[in-house]
Amino acid sequence: MDIPVAQRRGDTMAFIYDSKLRTAIDGDRKVEVKQSWEFTDSQPELDFIFSIEGKNFSFSAISREEPRRRLFKGAWIDDKLPTVVYIIERSLAPAFSVLLAGEADREARLASIKEDIKEGMFVLWTWGGKLLEFVPDFKVEFVHDRREALNK
Repeated sequence: MDIPVAQRRGDTMAFIYDSKLRTAIDGDRKVEVKQSWEFTDSQPELDFIFSIEGKNFSFSAISREEPRRRLFKGAWIDDKLPTVVYIIERSLAPAFSVLLAGEADREARLASIKEDIKEGMFVLWTWGGKLLEFVPDFKVEFVHDRREALNK
């Protein structure tokens, strides 16, 4: 379910990257995605917070990195950069339960929520698109659980 950048909600992404807050924000719809900085011992999973409708939900993701060349302070360096982020769908079950309660068209609403999370993660992980200069093939995918992410 990879969605090329040009196809995300039209020609532009709805989210912007706030580097001071380290948060992907869609101000029009009041949706945010950010990394949680609370300590957890869930390696290699990273914890994130998805905010929508005035509610905060935690979820997990796993990233995969590859060696890439990038410009750093005017010099080219070899660095390990993220190339894919796997969102652990199982970790979002509580959020889906709350957000889908009473929804007439649950499938459409679920697809919209997942797209918000995926787009927010894309903007967050690419620093608002800046990473794409060095990792043009970066992608975000949903996986059912941790095992599926680790086996990809």
